[in-house]
Order: sequence, then C-alpha cells, then structure tokens
Amino acid sequence: MNKLRSYFAMFFVPSLLLCGSPLPAQAPELSEDFQTKLRFMRAEILLPLDSDYHMRSQRPDEFQPFDLGMESRKEKMEILYVAYPQLDDYWAANYPHILAARTAAHTASNAEDSYMTQLSLGKKELKAFNADWGVEYVYSPKSQVTAHRYGKLLVLYKEGRGALLIFFFFDDPDNEAIDSRYEGVIFNG
Repeated sequence: MNKLRSYFAMFFVPSLLLCGSPLPAQAPELSEDFQTKLRFMRAEILLPLDSDYHMRSQRPDEFQPFDLGMESRKEKMEILYVAYPQLDDYWAANYPHILAARTAAHTASNAEDSYMTQLSLGKKELKAFNADWGVEYVYSPKSQVTAHRYGKLLVLYKEGRGALLIFFFFDDPDNEAIDSRYEGVIFNG
C-alpha cells in the first residue's frame, strides 16, 4: 500500500499539476488563403475564444462555400465567414449591394412559409465596423446550407478593400450569443 501511495505521489500528482489546470482557449487556425484575403482587406476577425467553438470543415459539395466555419454546441450556433477582396478580376467585391442580395437569395429558403428581411446599417453600426456600407438579412436558410432554422447574414463593405460576409445560423431567435458574436469583424484604419 505504501508503494502505491509513493507511486501515486511521485507520478500522478505532478502530472496533475502540469496538465490539470484549465488551458486557455486556442484560436482556430485560419487558412493561408483566408489570412491573405484579410491582410489585403486590412480586416480583422475577432474569433470567439470564450466558448466551445470548433472548426467546421467544408465539404466538397458545399452549397455555400466559406473561408472559415465554426460551430458551438454550447451557444447552439454556426458562424461562417467569406471574404471578397476588391480585386479587378472579380466583380462581386466592387458591387457589394448586388453581392449581398445575390448571396441572401442563394442561401435563403424558397419554401412557402419562409421569410427574408433586409436592414441597412446606420452610421453608428458602420462606424463600429469601420465600414463604408453594410446590410443585414434575417431569413429562413435553405436546408442545403445549414440544419438550423434561422439565419442572419451580415455584409460589410470598405471602399478599395472589399466585402466581408458573416453568416450566423441558429435555432433560437432569442439566442443572446448572436449579439455577442455580431461585432466580431472590423476593418482596420
């Protein structure tokens, strides 16, 4: 019995001291392509580190492609990020109002009981994101896009830099986590 106690004290207790304390949350790894887009756009994404978010893999047959996808069981929400740098070879980033409407229509359900609401962002909201233009869609997403019942699409545009699209998918419209994740993007400078 004494041998067991000494073994326990010698090996198990020190390992608890080294590994037993909670580790800080780790930021998801951004793809090199996404990092390049964000650098070009001088944009920053504030990733949620205070919850159980984990990376969501993109399937080869993904209905709505994305640069970064995350899910949280605790917050019961999925967040997707898409960046469109303003480049000469791609029209979408130069016409954010068309990109926004087209993306919302592409990801929204066509079912008879579905809905879609568009809200233009005011000066106060745009200032918080350091954006020149912005719009928010609240809608019923297609089942090919997500298993969640509700969707919110935030589109932000900065002249000369491009457009950022952030999708929020959730089941509870009163989910307080949406508000805390809403301002997770900013254009720098």
